[in-house]
Amino acid sequence: MPIHRRLAVYCRVSTLGQTIEPQLFSLRQYAAARGLVIAAEYSDCGISGEKARRPGLDRMLADTRRGRFNA
Repeated sequence: MPIHRRLAVYCRVSTLGQTIEPQLFSLRQYAAARGLVIAAEYSDCGISGEKARRPGLDRMLADTRRGRFNA
């Protein structure tokens, strides 16, 4: 029996003038091509990568600890 991989994806853009859509599109294609199920999508818009606290990333890490996905 195959192992079903439940995947979390995270996208971030640094300015509100940018969009995460191209990143999400690519990640969805990647997952579909490999038979992966995207269990959750997380994002942060307008937040620098240098910030220690990013709400979307923080939610993803919390859900990781809860075992919501395995990849």
